[in-house]
Amino acid sequence: MDSVNSASQECVPPSFDYLVEDKLREECGVFGIFDHPDASALTVLGLHASRSYLEARGMPRSLADLQQHALIGFDRQPSVSRGLKLPMPLRRELFAYRCDSDLGQLAAIRAGFGIGVCQYGVAASSSPPLVSILPQAFRFELEIWIVMHEALRKTARIRSMFDHLVTHFTQYAARSTGPPR
Repeated sequence: MDSVNSASQECVPPSFDYLVEDKLREECGVFGIFDHPDASALTVLGLHASRSYLEARGMPRSLADLQQHALIGFDRQPSVSRGLKLPMPLRRELFAYRCDSDLGQLAAIRAGFGIGVCQYGVAASSSPPLVSILPQAFRFELEIWIVMHEALRKTARIRSMFDHLVTHFTQYAARSTGPPR
């Protein structure tokens, strides 16, 4: 199904692709940058599962226990994960369900396919909320920037969108910290 921009009647096919290389070729006025050392806000990610999955398979008590569970993850290693200091190495062979889309992985977690990584803020806002798995053993932070070209600062609609994104990402980051270490 295509989404339609009502102003121009232009069809935009939905995409689950998460290739940064493709996104950098697109034109836009405001965009977010993830995983940059000088980013202004943090979002925390951890392992999560649906209650239905945990009722059927049980709660893992250690990272080693994850070997007995269905894990959800990438097919091709996303560039955002390169260089992260994770508590365990991640290889595609570990995953029972492989998908290069964050949205596809989240849908699989919500559907009870297994255990996967997502942001604490997203997990808490899911209906029903997802359950955090081993929060003390597996968590990592991604930095986020929201930027725009300085020539666009005086364009009212771009500035309005920028201000809106900054306000809401700041609120989101504040409630997406996950449990204390």
